[in-house]
Amino acid sequence: MDSLESQENYINGIINSLMEFGLGGIAHSIILSGSFGRYEPTYTVVNDEVIYLSDVELVVVVKKVVYLKEARKICERAIRKTGLDINLMPITLERIRNKDNYNFKLSKKQELKTIFTYDLYNGSRTVWGEDYLKSNVSLDDVDKYEMKRLIGNRIGEMLLYLEGKNKMAQNQWKSKLILACVSALLVHLKLYKSSYKEQRNATLKANEEINSIMGTRFLKDYEYAFSFLREGGKEFNADINQLREYVDKISYLFNIEGINTPKSNNTMRKLNQYIKIFKNRRFKLLIMNNIEDYVYSNLINLFCSNNDEGFGYAKIWKQVLY
Repeated sequence: MDSLESQENYINGIINSLMEFGLGGIAHSIILSGSFGRYEPTYTVVNDEVIYLSDVELVVVVKKVVYLKEARKICERAIRKTGLDINLMPITLERIRNKDNYNFKLSKKQELKTIFTYDLYNGSRTVWGEDYLKSNVSLDDVDKYEMKRLIGNRIGEMLLYLEGKNKMAQNQWKSKLILACVSALLVHLKLYKSSYKEQRNATLKANEEINSIMGTRFLKDYEYAFSFLREGGKEFNADINQLREYVDKISYLFNIEGINTPKSNNTMRKLNQYIKIFKNRRFKLLIMNNIEDYVYSNLINLFCSNNDEGFGYAKIWKQVLY
């Protein structure tokens, strides 16, 4: 079985590898986010050996802006040499101090927070260097558009990475979509927590409300998916057509609540989207008034209707929004 000691040894090994490649010289701090940051990685046990299936998500606070690219290069070199599954995000000191969503901003106006920003301060931990996570972000400050991002991002990942994968990997991605549905519902109900275990507790409290939105089968499937991904339980093969129904029901919430415009973006994020559009020659998007919502809405709607064009929008999602 998995243990905290096993996780710590695994993470320490990764940090030591990154130090050998020089990350310590350009960083103030390394923060462990994602499932490992909450002590909730997905894992399996093979011949009594714990095999981690979750990637290691690291947020690196760099000493200078010019080190943002260098931090990524160090991570890429470490991955090539060690084969470790690392997802590294370098951020500026100003961003971590001000609880900003992005590294650069042209205005001092405080935008609503993304789920990533919320999770960074409420569900992550410092594993090296100075600790900047000494206060939390309020759920009241989170943009409700994050509901759509949670669903759209998981669908995009699932469509792109499902093809050609083995059965267990396919089942993992389908179960991840179920967990994303729960996260979105809890944002809607103002009960969201960074921890998957705390999310599970919240679903018990909101049982009736969730059943009224999703139907009684949903929470049963959620329990199977949770056990599979978070407790090393029996592999769960979610029915893809049932998943389409679940997403369609959440999409209905987006429509009735008018969730169609992100309020957590800043000018630099929008500019970055335009740069990606030109880089990937997706010029058709330039005539769209709300590029991000256009991509997410099509991605979600095409998935729900089982339309093959959904795969094409998953590619656009990765090129422009990922």
